Amino acid sequence: MLGACTGWVRHMGRFDESRRYTFALDAKLTKGEVEVLLLDQQKQPLLKLSKQSPFQTIELDGKNCRYYLRWEFKHASGQCELCWR
Repeated sequence: MLGACTGWVRHMGRFDESRRYTFALDAKLTKGEVEVLLLDQQKQPLLKLSKQSPFQTIELDGKNCRYYLRWEFKHASGQCELCWR
């Protein structure tokens, strides 16, 4: 549960396989906005998820690349979850 949060958080990670991944953002906010960006190794955006665009599919190189997830909050309050498959 978020309580009126503004700011950002970034996590570095790798994916187990090189394949297409579908990302889904489930944002149940009572106020404010949240965006999730998937960044490449040079921290350039590959995709952006928001309440208006909660699903995207992308081909990722899981064996050779690392990626960053950047969460951006603007006066956000409520719950949010990011899933991929």
